[in-house]
Amino acid sequence: GADISVSWQGNDGTTYPDYPQFLPGGGDITVALGPTGYPDLTYSYRITNTSTGNVYLDWTTWTLGQTSASVSSIPTGDYRFEVKVKDEVENISNIASQSFSTDATAPSVPTGLTANAVSASQINLSWTGSTDNIGVTGYKVYRNGSQIATSSTTSYNNTGLSPSTTYNYTVAAYDAAGNTSAQSSPASATTQAATETV
Repeated sequence: GADISVSWQGNDGTTYPDYPQFLPGGGDITVALGPTGYPDLTYSYRITNTSTGNVYLDWTTWTLGQTSASVSSIPTGDYRFEVKVKDEVENISNIASQSFSTDATAPSVPTGLTANAVSASQINLSWTGSTDNIGVTGYKVYRNGSQIATSSTTSYNNTGLSPSTTYNYTVAAYDAAGNTSAQSSPASATTQAATETV
């Protein structure tokens, strides 16, 4: 599953029942770290799948001064993160919410990889594209077990090779969330012999 980290700006306790404010930023939930929580306030949060209505993580125990949370292994889906604050006399604020999506699904494995030696120093690769629940971003190209390049298309031309040498290739698909498929079945080719000059 996907891992998320979210932070919020602490309520200052003077404008009750104003709620904690999310701040623009980066990351899975597009929020950024706010100022330190105030020591007499406690916070609680929950995560709900907005497509199914199922509560993935119910209201957590009230935590003193908390202004951030990390949750691991969230399945692919659309979610709402909610947080509320309580003061020392049990007044509870309104709820602040932030929507986010996770993608924990890797693309399918590329198929049909072929390798064609077109010269003494170049091998051209092509394969059948993968599918993904969100979309395929690109492909990682491996030669003899090590990644050598990425490609946004279903082909790659490997240049600068040695003559009369056999090279083995595989490819793997990846998506925008960083999920990577297993590597394809291998394909190999031998570069042509060097051309003798007189």
